[in-house]
Amino acid sequence: MRGASPMPQGSPEVGPLSTRGREVLRLVSQGMSNQEIAAALVISDHTVHRHVANILTKLNQTSRTGAASYAIQTGCFDPPVTMRQQQTMGPSLICGLPRLRECVLPRV
Repeated sequence: MRGASPMPQGSPEVGPLSTRGREVLRLVSQGMSNQEIAAALVISDHTVHRHVANILTKLNQTSRTGAASYAIQTGCFDPPVTMRQQQTMGPSLICGLPRLRECVLPRV
């Protein structure tokens, strides 16, 4: 199954989010809209909407911003790299995107 996690969902090793859920959360944390996320992941807008709703529920957050902030604070993502940081680090930087880490989100 495409996008399936190699471990069972909700296992302590990967936290409550699926691999696809973490991908969507990473893109949400970059400020992308549902349409932009759908295009990037080649899925429908409705599927993105459902992923975002599931992420908010699983992380006990009420907004996309809250979910992104929570993920960064708990160490799942590096904070987004600013344009100024990109200029000082040069083009070898990973395109200024937050790096997704394997993380364990606390159960709520």
